[in-house]
Amino acid sequence: MAIIQFALSIIILGIIYFKMIKREIPSIGKAQAIVPVILGVVSLVVSVALTVLIAIGLSKLGYNKNNISNLVLRSISSSFFAAGLSEEIAKCLFIVLCIKIFKPKNVYEYLLTGFGVGMGFTIFEEFLYGSSLVAVVIRILVITFHSVLGSVMASYIGKAKYYKLNKTENKNITMMYVKALLIPILIHTLYDATNVKNAGLENGVPDDVQGIAVLIALVTMLLAFILQIIIHVKIKKDTEKLIEMKVE
Repeated sequence: MAIIQFALSIIILGIIYFKMIKREIPSIGKAQAIVPVILGVVSLVVSVALTVLIAIGLSKLGYNKNNISNLVLRSISSSFFAAGLSEEIAKCLFIVLCIKIFKPKNVYEYLLTGFGVGMGFTIFEEFLYGSSLVAVVIRILVITFHSVLGSVMASYIGKAKYYKLNKTENKNITMMYVKALLIPILIHTLYDATNVKNAGLENGVPDDVQGIAVLIALVTMLLAFILQIIIHVKIKKDTEKLIEMKVE
């Protein structure tokens, strides 16, 4: 199943990414399109290392998620420290690295960079999590989740650069950079807390609580699916505008 999920992620994300790239004329070069995807794969490895380091640090401070009796707080803390924080920081580091390497000429190219890094992260993650047919079906519904969060992150970085170069006085540049990292972290944390790291789904939890947790997880999955569509539609709608936002 891992191979099937791996192949599906490459096909689906590859088609979307290719179409996004073709919207810009002239399109970015092959290296600028492929390298972010490769570095996105590396970012997953880095995120795992960050997660381990964070866990060690929290352990030394006496933190243990199992000591948190409140299921909501346990879900949020686990999702924040083990996914939202480490994974989004790792992606951000490689998005910035790609920006330094290729020096995108407009905000749309920043966005493409973020999508590419998120795509690479997803491809590797899907290979690791492809354990069953059910997992494949469920995860396909949110296959672009990391990529759209990467595009959101990179577009904020690009817009901050644009507003800084154009000395736009009514724009808070610092806040743009803060949003670039904070928004993906918050969305990612909330998604995991109500889904894959929902403490209400753990063994030993009363059946009625598990039933509610399952319902919340399904609703979250639906909302995440809708959010992806909304972001993709907005990206397509704003493509021309973002291309015109030159950062050279």
